[in-house]
Amino acid sequence: MKKIKIFIMFFLKRFVSLFPKKIENDEIKKIIKSLENNSFYCYKNFFTSDQIEKIRKGLILAEEKSINDGDIVKKDLTNKKKRISNIAEMNLESLNLYTKNNFILEVSKYFHGIEVKSVTKSTYEVKEQGNNPENSPLKDRKDDTIFFHFDRPYKVLKTFLILEDISDKDGPFQVVQGSHKIRYKSPLKKIVRYLSKIFFFRHHYLLSKEDEKYFINKEDIVYCKGNKGDLYFVNTEAWHCGRPLSASGKREVLWNYIYSDSLTPWIKNIVTGKFLKI
Repeated sequence: MKKIKIFIMFFLKRFVSLFPKKIENDEIKKIIKSLENNSFYCYKNFFTSDQIEKIRKGLILAEEKSINDGDIVKKDLTNKKKRISNIAEMNLESLNLYTKNNFILEVSKYFHGIEVKSVTKSTYEVKEQGNNPENSPLKDRKDDTIFFHFDRPYKVLKTFLILEDISDKDGPFQVVQGSHKIRYKSPLKKIVRYLSKIFFFRHHYLLSKEDEKYFINKEDIVYCKGNKGDLYFVNTEAWHCGRPLSASGKREVLWNYIYSDSLTPWIKNIVTGKFLKI
C-alpha cells in the first residue's frame, strides 16, 4: 500500500505544479522561483543571534528529554552523527520559533500548491568526522549521507537552520541545482531509479561515486555554507548529500521536513478544485 501511495503522489504533485499560484509576497515569490529553478534558496540572517541562543536553550532541554526517553540516535561511521528526531513533538516555545514558523509554512504552501498546516517532523543533527568509515556495498550500508541521493520521487521541501558557521571543513550539505527536474541530465535513468526505489531495491536511491557521471553535472554542485542564523530551503527531490568532515569539522543544524505526502488532503484539494486558489 505504501508503495502505491508513493507512486500516486509522483503524479499528483506534478499535476498540481502545472497550475502555478499567484504570490503576493515578493520574498516568498523569490524563494519559490529559486526552488523551481535551482532546487534551493539561502535566506541570510533568517534568525538573529538572540533568537539562535533561545533556540539553543530549547535544544538543551530537548536533548535531556531525548536521553531520558531513549530517543536520541548516535552513529560513528564515516561521519559521527547525533540526531534527535522528535523536536516538533516536544512543543517547546523556544523551538516553536522554528518548527512552527509561519513564514516557513507559507513558503511550503506555495511550494507544494496546497495548504500546509504543520511540518512533518523536525530534527536536530550534529555531525563530526567519524572513526569507522564504511566500505561495504551500497545495499549493505547503515548510513547514506556521503552519497548523493534523493528523498522522494516527487517534490519535497526541507529547511535547515545553521546553528554554527559552516565552511568547507565542516562537510557542508551539497545539492545539485536543477536536478529535481526530471529532464535534468539523464531523464530515463532517473525515472528508472525512481521506480526501482519504490518497487524493487530501496538502496537504488543512492548514487555510487562511479555512477555520479551519469546523473550529475559537477559544475551544478552547490556547497551550502553559511553563518549562524542562515536558513536554507531545499527541494530534496534533487540529488543531495553531506560529504565527510575534516578532523576539525563540525556541522550543527536544525531540520524541518515538510513532505506534505498524506493522500487524503491531496485528493480532497484536487476533487474540490481548492488547490487552484490556495
